[in-house]
Amino acid sequence: MAQTDRRRHTLLCLDLESGSSALCRYAAWQAERCDDQIQVLHVYHEDLDEEGQHRCRQEILALLNAVGIKQDTTEISLQPGIPDDVIPAYSQAQGVDLILLGRRQRSRVEKLYVGSTTSAVICAVMLPITVVPLTRETTPAPSGP
Repeated sequence: MAQTDRRRHTLLCLDLESGSSALCRYAAWQAERCDDQIQVLHVYHEDLDEEGQHRCRQEILALLNAVGIKQDTTEISLQPGIPDDVIPAYSQAQGVDLILLGRRQRSRVEKLYVGSTTSAVICAVMLPITVVPLTRETTPAPSGP
């Protein structure tokens, strides 16, 4: 049986909140270690205007550049909607192989009033998912083999 020479497609889900640079560093490490193709998805509120979308794209490009992810080989998609719905639909439509999400510590009150996108995506997709704990903006990328 012939093997296909297809790189694994990893979907990096960025919300551009605190910890996003740590998640990007992990994605860069993962891409280098496993020769993954990185696709970036940012889900925004539907009321974000064109200028706001442009600023989001520029912030994503700055994060990718800072960690050494090649912009010319990385697809960036900005999608309107609710992340819990958009991420599973996008990952299926794009045929991604792995989803990379961040997880932040939340207070009890936040847990009551704010749903967990990570939990919703885990329940909605039948794909491998890597969840990276984001405790501080300075979290180093993993080291070792």
